[in-house]
Amino acid sequence: MKYGRSLARSRIYWHFARNRAKYMYLMVFIFVLSFVQTGHSLKKRQNTLKSGPKRYGIFPIDPDVPSDRFDSGSARLPAADTETTLHDNTILVLDRPVEKSLWSTLSGLGIEQDLIQLITSIFESKVDFRRLREGDRVAIAFDKDTVDGRDFGEGTLRAARLSHEEKDFYAFYFGDEMRGGYYDEKGRSLESPFLPSPISGGRISSPFSRARLHPVSGKYAPHYGIDYAAPVGTPIMSVADGIVIETARDKAKGKFVRIEHGAGYETEYLHMSRFAKGIKKGVPVRQGQVIGYVGRTGIATGPHVELRLKKNGRFVNLLKEKFPSALLPATILDCFQQRAGLLKDLLEAEGRQPTSNFLFFCSAGRREAETI
Repeated sequence: MKYGRSLARSRIYWHFARNRAKYMYLMVFIFVLSFVQTGHSLKKRQNTLKSGPKRYGIFPIDPDVPSDRFDSGSARLPAADTETTLHDNTILVLDRPVEKSLWSTLSGLGIEQDLIQLITSIFESKVDFRRLREGDRVAIAFDKDTVDGRDFGEGTLRAARLSHEEKDFYAFYFGDEMRGGYYDEKGRSLESPFLPSPISGGRISSPFSRARLHPVSGKYAPHYGIDYAAPVGTPIMSVADGIVIETARDKAKGKFVRIEHGAGYETEYLHMSRFAKGIKKGVPVRQGQVIGYVGRTGIATGPHVELRLKKNGRFVNLLKEKFPSALLPATILDCFQQRAGLLKDLLEAEGRQPTSNFLFFCSAGRREAETI
C-alpha cells in the first residue's frame, strides 16, 4: 500500500488493475453498440460440438422489445424468454453443379464462409478439389434460421453429397448434445481420430526424421518426433482421445506426458513447462483437451513441444500415418445405415424440408442418440 492511501482506496486500485482487460473490452463493446440502429441484428455463434457444426442465434434490434440484458439508447437486446429467440425451424436443401471450384460455387449461393470451410474439410480427404470437372455436383442440407419470416444465417450442416467422376461421396451429421461428428453412409467417421498438431498457431521447427543433425550434439541421429515451436506457456492439447499413462520429468525430455489411445497408438509430449491441472496417470482425456504448456525443459534450444507417436511400439510420423476410420457402435450401426439410405433421397429434393426429416432416431442403449 502506498503511503497516505487508505485501505479501501488500495483495494479499489488493485481491483481495477487486476481486471483492466475486462473493463477495456466492455468499453469497446459499448462503443460498438452505440452505432447499432433499429433494423440491424446481432448474431451469436456457438460452436458447442467437438466436430465443428455451428449454431447461430440472431437477435433483431428493436427499441420496443423488452430487455433484461442491456440497454444502449435506442438499441435493445431482446430478453431471453421473448418469442424472438431463435430455434432451428427448417432444413434448406441445395443441389448445384460445380462451377470453377467448390468454394466459388458455394460462395455464389450465399453460403457463409464457416459452413464452406466445414464442407471442404469433410471432403478434402476423399476428393482432390483440383480435379473437379464439369458434370460434378454438390448438394447440402443445413438448418435455416428464421425470425418473423426472415432468413438469418446457417445452422448445423445435416448432410452433404459431392458427386465426382460418376461417384457419390456422402456425409451425414450424427450425434447428441455432448458430441457429434460426420459419417459416410456406412457409418465410418469422416474425421481423423488424430489432430495434425498439439498446439494452435505453432510452426514445425523440426520434422520427423530417421537421420537429423542434432542442434546440440552436432551429430546425426534419428528424430522420432515433430517439433512445434511456440512461446512458453502456449497450451498443449492431446491430439486424440486416450488415457494418461505417465507424467514425469526426464533429463533429456524435460517434463513430459504419455497417453495411450488404443489400437496400438501412443503419444508423448516433451519439454513442457508444466502440466495442466488434473493431468496425472490414469486420467482419461479427450481430443483437444489441454494437458500441459509449452516450455524448454530438458535438452532444448528454444521453447517448443516435441510430439512423438508410436504404433505397436514403433515410432511413426504423425503427419504421414494412415489412421483407421472409426466406425459407429454395432448397436446403432444398422439403424444409422438404414436412415442414411433415406436421407440420400431427401438430398435430391431441393427446397425447404422439416427438420425432423434429417434427424437420426437410433437408440444406443438407454441413451437416445440423435442429431440436435
